[in-house]
Amino acid sequence: MKLFAAALSLALLVSAPPFAMAAPAKKQTVNQEASRNTDSTVPADRPVKVKVLGTFNFSSVSIGVSGASADGIFKVGGGVLVSQNFNPFMLESGLLFTTIGLGSNGNSGWENYLQIPVLAAYKFGVFSAGLGPYIGFGLGSGSSLANQSVGYFKTDIGLMAKAGADIPVSSRVGIVGELAYEFGLADISTGLISVRSRNFMILVGASYGF
Repeated sequence: MKLFAAALSLALLVSAPPFAMAAPAKKQTVNQEASRNTDSTVPADRPVKVKVLGTFNFSSVSIGVSGASADGIFKVGGGVLVSQNFNPFMLESGLLFTTIGLGSNGNSGWENYLQIPVLAAYKFGVFSAGLGPYIGFGLGSGSSLANQSVGYFKTDIGLMAKAGADIPVSSRVGIVGELAYEFGLADISTGLISVRSRNFMILVGASYGF
């Protein structure tokens, strides 16, 4: 019996180290799994995001009390928007370079604006939709006719509605695609007939989260 007990004790002593080694290996596997989850390309909601955007503007104007529409024009712009996250809501503002104008009989006239929108938005997944006011400061006008300008006022005020997606490609960087519509409230004409801006925009660019 003593010989059997001694043999059993020796067997348990020899077999103990492999079992003792097994626990750290399991812990290491769990840590590796957590690391992979942390490095996922789906980012957490960053407190602040900056978007650098190019814009394609399809603008027109509403004329007079009846709100008749003039022929529109196409221009390219761009800008930077910064958003503050209050999940699932966010506030967004920045600077956008846009062009408002009209066309008639093959001719066109326009005013370049530097706009400041202030939007309150709701987020659902990678998508968001927002609404808010904007103010635009005139930077100068142009016309397809030589030595003529459109004669608009230098300030435009209105409402902007915007919706789109910010699709993550890394933990901080995303690809942005959005649609926006601007409804001008201010009369931007210097003439007797009122003119109010209308502008449809496609915004494409990238975002970076901080």
